[in-house]
Formats: sequence, structure tokens, C-alpha cells
Amino acid sequence: MSISCHGRKTVHEELCHSLTELLQPSGMDQTLINKILRHGQFFFAFITRSMALHLLTTARIKMVRNERFSEEFQSEVQSLVEVVSTHIVQRYKENPVEARAANSALAHFLKVRCTDLLILQLSLH
Repeated sequence: MSISCHGRKTVHEELCHSLTELLQPSGMDQTLINKILRHGQFFFAFITRSMALHLLTTARIKMVRNERFSEEFQSEVQSLVEVVSTHIVQRYKENPVEARAANSALAHFLKVRCTDLLILQLSLH
């Protein structure tokens, strides 16, 4: 993970990393996963706002999009997207309403917010 100008991880870096870890299949706490997915719009909005604030405070907003954030952070965002997508697909049959809400939050994050701040190079397998 990259370190902010104050020697600590930024909020968006920490949130992406923590959410990815919490949603990993090895740490399956169904109640926690359901709550994270149910409130995905909040988490994605918080990540986006932190990214925007970081760009403004570090003057990286003027840089080319794919250079604004470290490769490590871009990889962390990709991992978060992959793990959330997996949970959405798995939950669609058991709870289609929550799965659609999580899918909508993820799509909004990727399409409207995240691509304005950085270019994700998602490799779809």
C-alpha cells in the first residue's frame, strides 16, 4: 500500500483493503458480509470521496488518470470489485433484492465515480 504524505495509509486505501479482507471466503461471517453488501453504497461513496479529497490535497488531480493512484491501490480496488461481484452472484438466488442493490452500488461506483478519478484496468478472466 502506498503511504500518504503524513506517513499513514489514506482512508480509501484502508477501506478498500479492509473490505476486501472482510469479504474473503476464508473469513466468512455471513452477518457481516450481508451488512457490508446491504450498505455498499455508503462504503463506495466514502471511498470515492476520500479518493477525490486525496487528489485535491496532493495536487494529483492534474496528472494523467492512470498515474493518479499507485498500482497497489488500483490492484486493491480490482480485488474489492472481484470479491463483491462474487458475493453478488452467489446471493442473487437467495436474496435478489439485496443482490440488485449491491450490484447497483458497485456499478455506480465503477461507472460514475471511480472512472472519473482513475482508470481501472480490470482483467476479466
